[in-house]
Amino acid sequence: MNFEVAYIGGTFDAYINLFQLATGQTLANPGTWSSSTTYLTNTVVVASDNNAYVALSTSTSVNPVTDGGVHWALATGFDLTNYSASMPIGVQGGTPIFTLTSGSGLTLGGTAGTVVIKATPTQTTGVPLSNRSLHYYLQITNTSDATDVYFPVGGSISFFQP
Repeated sequence: MNFEVAYIGGTFDAYINLFQLATGQTLANPGTWSSSTTYLTNTVVVASDNNAYVALSTSTSVNPVTDGGVHWALATGFDLTNYSASMPIGVQGGTPIFTLTSGSGLTLGGTAGTVVIKATPTQTTGVPLSNRSLHYYLQITNTSDATDVYFPVGGSISFFQP
């Protein structure tokens, strides 16, 4: 997942929704349902009622809102209760320029599966003018079991000089 607009020396805000598909599988920020798209099993979409749905089988033109549970089911948010998170942000393969963590730039939304991201102007001021496309990944770790670790999303953040 790529974030296209962030300003060096400004606040960077973003929001991620995580959904549980099956044991060990998570999905971040699903796309919007379209009647012209063929959806495969376990595809997650956001429908016209603003709910997320997971495909139970392959379908085309089957509206999740009116399906009645034949092809689609409401998606379950990834329960982030008892998890912590970290998000290093920096040049790919290099040392992070800054790292956001639970309670310090990352706010986990418990059973809703949401992650609110907020980098401060002090943090974004450290972005080098020579390389303004930085990479990140989100790591979530179960606070009761350090071996229960997920990396549900990663990508780039493009920073611009205002």
